[in-house]
Amino acid sequence: MSDISLIAETAEENTIGSCIKSEAALIAVSGLGLKPEHFGGPTHEIIYRGIVNLHDAGKHVTPDTIKAHLEASDKLDLIGGAGVIDRLAEIGEAVDYAAADYAEIVMDRKFRRDVHDFVAVATNHTRTEEDKRALVDLL
Repeated sequence: MSDISLIAETAEENTIGSCIKSEAALIAVSGLGLKPEHFGGPTHEIIYRGIVNLHDAGKHVTPDTIKAHLEASDKLDLIGGAGVIDRLAEIGEAVDYAAADYAEIVMDRKFRRDVHDFVAVATNHTRTEEDKRALVDLL
């Protein structure tokens, strides 16, 4: 795993952990516009979607309510089991004060993935190397 990937993974874990441990953190990151699809992989996307769904339904977000919610939707095993939620909750206890900062990193990484994907698709549809360079220069 590259240093950038490790930073992104850590930011995602810290963001989710903070949201598990602190409603204020969840409200802060939601206010920034953080969405489940901002996460880089399905595990964190599923967990964050579960957290948001519980909160939006007016239910208290705890490790146990998240586990029950994911179990009811047959997604707990998909994310790696209950231990993943417990580990993220432990992380969140230590970093909930910085949830918004971590969420900004998560959203920035999503933007960068989208730009990368766009460039990859666009360069595959250009005809010459000169066209490809011109496209990259525009970005």
